Amino acid sequence: MAQISWDDLHIFLEVARAGSLRRAGQRLGMNHSTASRRIAALEEQLGARLFDRMPSGLVLTPSGDRVLAAAEKMRGEVDDLARQLLGEDDRLAGPVRLTLPAHFVTLLMPHFGRFQDAYPEIDLQLHVSYERVSLTRREADVALRLVREQPAADGLIGRKVAHYVSAPYATPAYLEGHSLAADPPTAHWIGWGDEEAFPAWVLGSAFPTLPARGSFEDGAAQLAAVREGLGIAMLPCFMGDLEPGLVRAAGPGNDRGWNLWALTHPDLRQTARVRALLDMLYAAFDEHKALLEGRRPTAVWTPDRVRQATAH
Repeated sequence: MAQISWDDLHIFLEVARAGSLRRAGQRLGMNHSTASRRIAALEEQLGARLFDRMPSGLVLTPSGDRVLAAAEKMRGEVDDLARQLLGEDDRLAGPVRLTLPAHFVTLLMPHFGRFQDAYPEIDLQLHVSYERVSLTRREADVALRLVREQPAADGLIGRKVAHYVSAPYATPAYLEGHSLAADPPTAHWIGWGDEEAFPAWVLGSAFPTLPARGSFEDGAAQLAAVREGLGIAMLPCFMGDLEPGLVRAAGPGNDRGWNLWALTHPDLRQTARVRALLDMLYAAFDEHKALLEGRRPTAVWTPDRVRQATAH
């Protein structure tokens, strides 16, 4: 039997985890037809079918289960070795990968620019996604994760870097042209894709009688929609307060917000470029603390005028 390529096993692992050639191809940065050819070649090389092609996706065969167990063991050993070697690296040079939710990119981009100016030999790589990637498998070196309380104890280390709250935002023209108190009201929330018109986040808001309409399941889409006068949006204060032309329709109210944690793997705690990235993130979020917590002076709408107020 010819020697099995680790690259082919890596593709097999991603396909097995994703259950789909298309999703695995997206993660691997390759066309799904290429991934399909590599899997077919591996099956031919091993003389065994690894997946059953079902309407719901790919399902591992018994042979596939055996290959998966062996491949995961190999992958774990490779990842352990890579982390240990990287953890001994005291150079302020080389790649460092940060995964973060999309709506923090604009806030942090000036800090990323200064970071690259300060460390020109560090290759900063951003993985922008709301999906949780594995730091153990070296899918990223540092993760910014949103949690209500504390992150799950999964062997990572880090600290809470921010707490942020949200508030209702709209254009003054929308608020002047729509009633928040009429029965039925003429104003409405811009929906996040909830199946009902009055989900829990609406009922707990300052305007629980306003229905949610539409489906805009991304912070950038919500911001663009409210800017165009499609309705009232529940936005993080660090987004809404910085957007010209928007005002708060009310304060954060009962919004309990989210905690943001910066996490890394213990093996990487002494890696120079990882430490430099973490230090930059700590300083950036300290600088924006009042903005994140909704305490910055901002425009608040009242029926008679827009006034400047400091939200508490």
